[in-house]
Amino acid sequence: MSRGMKKLLLLALVVTGAGSFCWNQAAAAKQPRPASVTCTVDILFEFKAQNGTVLRSELYQQNFVLTEGVTFVDDFSTPTRAKVFTATLTTVRGEALVAINWFSDVSVFDAAELNTTLSLEKGQKTGKAIGDHTFSSTPGHATTHYSLVGVRN
Repeated sequence: MSRGMKKLLLLALVVTGAGSFCWNQAAAAKQPRPASVTCTVDILFEFKAQNGTVLRSELYQQNFVLTEGVTFVDDFSTPTRAKVFTATLTTVRGEALVAINWFSDVSVFDAAELNTTLSLEKGQKTGKAIGDHTFSSTPGHATTHYSLVGVRN
């Protein structure tokens, strides 16, 4: 093969390689980035006597960013009490679903747990889920109030 043909063949390989590199970069740029949502959660647990006096309370507040496929975990346990907060994000056909679980060992005999979800439908930028749950017993009643706010990034 002549020296001129070798140079021409080498030039063709370089051009083909550069074109392939550019094509791959363009394809990678078109890949959607993983969904993410910035969240704020406020959870208030109160145990009140029958007369309304607050006997125990616990406040949990957290700001966090969720990325699809990565579980957020906050283990805020003490040496004597198990306390864990987890959150996940999944997306299906443009709908972002934030799911949270809060567990707290609140006393020697009792534990409180909260599970809820927040749905951000396709095109929806922000959302909020609020609610409470009350459990009554002979000595009083326990109420867990919560607020979960999510903003798409």
